[in-house]
Amino acid sequence: MKDNIVIMHKECSDNRKKEFQTKFDRYNIQVNGFVKIKFDGETPEHMWIRILSINHYSITGILVNHPILLDNISIGDIVECLYQDIEDYSYHGDD
Repeated sequence: MKDNIVIMHKECSDNRKKEFQTKFDRYNIQVNGFVKIKFDGETPEHMWIRILSINHYSITGILVNHPILLDNISIGDIVECLYQDIEDYSYHGDD
C-alpha cells in the first residue's frame, strides 16, 4: 500500500512539473510568474513567491506575502521550492 502511495505521489509530482513547465515554456515566461507553496510550521501557511529562476529541479523566488503565523520567514526573503511543492501558479499570457 505504501509503495502505491509513493508511486502515485511521484506521478502527481511529475504531472505538475510537466504542466508547469509546458505553460511557462509556451509563453516564454521564465521570471515574474508566481507559484504558491506551503510553508511548514506549527500552523502551515500557503503563500506566493515571484519566480526569479527555474531549473530542472526547483524554482527560486521572492516571498511576496507577509507571513502571519510563521516567524522564521519574511516578505522579501529568497526561497526555493521543488516542483512537487507547487500548489498553484499564475502567469500573464495572451491566452
